[in-house]
Amino acid sequence: DGQGNLRATADFRGLYGAARAATLAADQKKARSYYTKLMALTRDADSTRPAIAEAKAFLAVASNSN
Repeated sequence: DGQGNLRATADFRGLYGAARAATLAADQKKARSYYTKLMALTRDADSTRPAIAEAKAFLAVASNSN
């Protein structure tokens, strides 16, 4: 429904913004948490959104640094 789509869009933008802010603040733990939540939110999406690509790239690097 329309309300659900608006909520999902707000959640997406909020998580992405928080992830970017954490990355810029060099808080890798928080950034990983937000990007992980963003990926969970979009797990069923077939999207080429730059934010999703950024999240995937961040998480790939983060998982290789452990």
